[in-house]
Amino acid sequence: NTKKGDRYANFNLEDKTGFVDTIAWPDTYRQASETIGRDDPVRVNGRLDVGEERVTLIVNDILPLEEACAQAIPAPSRPMPREVHFFLEEVSRRELLEFHDLISREQGPASVYLHMTNAARETKVVGPADIRINPSKALLDTVHRKFGARIRGRTG
Repeated sequence: NTKKGDRYANFNLEDKTGFVDTIAWPDTYRQASETIGRDDPVRVNGRLDVGEERVTLIVNDILPLEEACAQAIPAPSRPMPREVHFFLEEVSRRELLEFHDLISREQGPASVYLHMTNAARETKVVGPADIRINPSKALLDTVHRKFGARIRGRTG
């Protein structure tokens, strides 16, 4: 609790590279307390407070990753993205073929770019010109279910 008695959260936000001390002040905590209490993947917006001995992430907004992905998909009234970037970590040749099969099922207007990361190197692969996709929620959900935390997407 703060000095005024309002509840806030202080926790470690962790990914594959490490963790950062994180604070969600009362307004943010009220909005996101349920999300903070779970151990599910999240998208966090905030600012870093860098001190001499400590770095703290001050959270402005925190959403379950599933909800953040749903918001990233354009509404019917918005123009369809022209390109979709997928970032995939530690992919095998078999998984790459499975990824190709998954995305080729959803024909649409968006070009596909695949960023593969292996052993601290990133390779950007432009998808074949004949594969253009519709970045629907169903497609992104299927890709995420198949590849889990090793994949993330971005539209542009």
